[in-house]
Amino acid sequence: MSDIHSTAFRYDAVCKELGIDPNPYFVTMFEKEKEDTVLRKQKGEIKDTMHLYLAGNNKLLTDKRLEDKDCEVLYKLLQNNVFVTSLDLRYNNLTDEGIKFLAKLLECLSCRVGKVFICSKQEFLEMSSNLSHNVVYLYCLRVHIPSPSLCHLN
Repeated sequence: MSDIHSTAFRYDAVCKELGIDPNPYFVTMFEKEKEDTVLRKQKGEIKDTMHLYLAGNNKLLTDKRLEDKDCEVLYKLLQNNVFVTSLDLRYNNLTDEGIKFLAKLLECLSCRVGKVFICSKQEFLEMSSNLSHNVVYLYCLRVHIPSPSLCHLN
């Protein structure tokens, strides 16, 4: 997958394969990326990578945070994807199970995700303990530890 259209199409296919409803946040972000691609194309620009912003604290974009099942979808979606090169997963409801899928994703030789943004020391410890020495493309694992009041959607 090398563009937003094939990535969005694959997302729908993975959701069907796993028997889960598509997360509206993914759909929103894919639609925003499609719009951006059209605008850039009109200017003669080509966009060959994407930062997949899925931070759970943006009330303008979502009222539903990512859960572990969404990490399984990300794993299956991005394991052969060269378009998405960074993930922002801060402020979500991820447990050890979801973090294991993300670690597995980062070990895929065909995955080009080089940056991952997460939100807690615990998520970082889980991620780093689940990564083997086979991580090829990861060059930035950034942990943002916010004040507790920022981590809650009201």
